[in-house]
Amino acid sequence: MTCARTAGLVIGHEYEEYNRAAGVRDLYIPLVGTRRTARRRGIASALVTRALATARAGGFATATLDADAGSASGAVGLYERIGFTVQDTWVTQTKRLAT
Repeated sequence: MTCARTAGLVIGHEYEEYNRAAGVRDLYIPLVGTRRTARRRGIASALVTRALATARAGGFATATLDADAGSASGAVGLYERIGFTVQDTWVTQTKRLAT
């Protein structure tokens, strides 16, 4: 017996309060994932593109996501090829509290 494994996924949702304040429906995409063995085959690009088309057809005007600029997966480049533009950047700082 074989077991099918998911190659990738996109999760999207909307924040009604944000939409109300912004005056448009925005699809927030908090997670795009591709199984390591399935990367570099266009799966993430195809899934995000499909999610955007579905959102557009459902009345969304914009889409937002966050990406790690230092990601080895090249996420920022992937999103820019799909049409996203960098709007903000930030730094995350950590401090070790125990040795």
